[in-house]
Formats: sequence, structure tokens, C-alpha cells
Amino acid sequence: MLFAPCPGQTVDSVGVYREGGASNTLEDWNVRGPYKFSGVPAPIELFGTPPPGWKVSDTTLAGLTGDGKYTATAFGDVGGKSRDSHVTFSGAALERLPAGKVITGFDGGEVVDREKFLKGGSGRCKP
Repeated sequence: MLFAPCPGQTVDSVGVYREGGASNTLEDWNVRGPYKFSGVPAPIELFGTPPPGWKVSDTTLAGLTGDGKYTATAFGDVGGKSRDSHVTFSGAALERLPAGKVITGFDGGEVVDREKFLKGGSGRCKP
């Protein structure tokens, strides 16, 4: 997972959740930042080792499948006001994603250049 910078933003935990699925059990994978972490973490590799100081807190989701639908959420705030960021995607869309591109938008409907995504924009930084 990649985080675009926003002035005054803090991300303190990140999770990926499977929507639907065969069981009634929530399937998720979460990492949490250190106490009083401020800022935006380095990119987080799903199911990999988290950045220094971060810890995996939930592991009921062990991988992504092509037919699965998932939501990734970064929990945090901007300027002290709650600001969680979400993107929904399918495993198949992620598999087809070309190098140098990222999936963005709440419904995962937009694919943009990684560099454009990292430049950010003031509109998406508002709480």
C-alpha cells in the first residue's frame, strides 16, 4: 500500500478486508503504528513485514484471490480531524495492474500513474 503525502496527515493503522466471502467471519489483515506515531508510513507490503515500529495486529486474511473483492483502509487524521482513506478493488484488478500504476478512488475505479498519485493534491487532503 502506498500513501500520498498530505500536510498534517497521520496514519496510525492500515487494514485490508475481504468483502463477502464464504464465511461469516471477518477476514482482514491489519498493521498498527507505534504509539503517538505521526506522519505517513513508508509503503506497506501486504502480508509482508511492516515498516519499522509497526506491528501486524490481525491476520485472518492471508492472501488475495482473483475473484475476491477487498477494501483497503488507512485510519488516521489530517490536522487533528478524523480522515480515513479507503479504496475498494478486486484481486483480478490488482493482478492486471501495470507496473508504475496504482488503483485509487473509493470504488477502485481509477488507475493513475504512481508519480501522479504521489504528487497528491489539496482536495484529497481535507478532513
